[in-house]
Amino acid sequence: MEHKIDRLSVLPEHVMEHILSFMPLKRTLQLSILSKIWQKVWTLFPIPEFNSNFCRSYFYGGWYSISDNEKKQHIMIRIEQREKFNYFVERTLVSRCRQKLRLNKFNLKILVRLEPDYVLANRWIGYAIECNVKELNLDLKSYFYDSEEEPDDYQVPESVLTAKSIVKLKLSGGSLKSCYSDINLSSLRKLDLKRVDMNDQIFQTLISGCPALEEITIGQCYGLKNIHVPSLPRLMVVTLLYSRNLESFQIDAPNLKKLLLPSNIVIDK
Repeated sequence: MEHKIDRLSVLPEHVMEHILSFMPLKRTLQLSILSKIWQKVWTLFPIPEFNSNFCRSYFYGGWYSISDNEKKQHIMIRIEQREKFNYFVERTLVSRCRQKLRLNKFNLKILVRLEPDYVLANRWIGYAIECNVKELNLDLKSYFYDSEEEPDDYQVPESVLTAKSIVKLKLSGGSLKSCYSDINLSSLRKLDLKRVDMNDQIFQTLISGCPALEEITIGQCYGLKNIHVPSLPRLMVVTLLYSRNLESFQIDAPNLKKLLLPSNIVIDK
């Protein structure tokens, strides 16, 4: 029986990458599992949106989704083994960094309980920043289940607060109580803080480092008692969600157009 030669797999990488650019996303994913060569090329494919999520159950699982801005396709891959999923994400991000491909969006939902989790989260976040990510969404948990009583121990990397490429930043969980020397988010327009461990002084420093801020959301941030939003000429939307220990809220925004306050935090005091 005559052995058939796989002529596609012997093509140069730039040729295979060019072929992939003309194919639907679903077919591209199917090709990526044919051989190690196609898997390697897949990691170089310019993905406009990259999400990696860990479920919060005891058995870890991973979901990887991509979307095409034109076709609005969403494809999910479920990988049960945590090690394989880690390797997949790591390999994809490293390849993108080497090729200097931009990331429009990076969503990371991860359970950070032990030192290896901290190292992994820091490395993936670092890769995203190195790819000049525009929208960074971090869901960082130290517990299997949501806890409103205890803040998370994981310290958000300082590189997140000095990334000039970030336009939208969402932090859910994690701590900002490290000594951040130079906060500079010069391009940031939208900031969302939920369940973040911080204090009044750190919050003040953070906001002062976001001169282009247009919208901010604050909800259940541990340690915040007296919130003061300094004068920001571009700030137009402020949302203050339930915060148990909040004592005062002061805002200086000459161009404010929308202020959202839940009824349970508005009291006579």
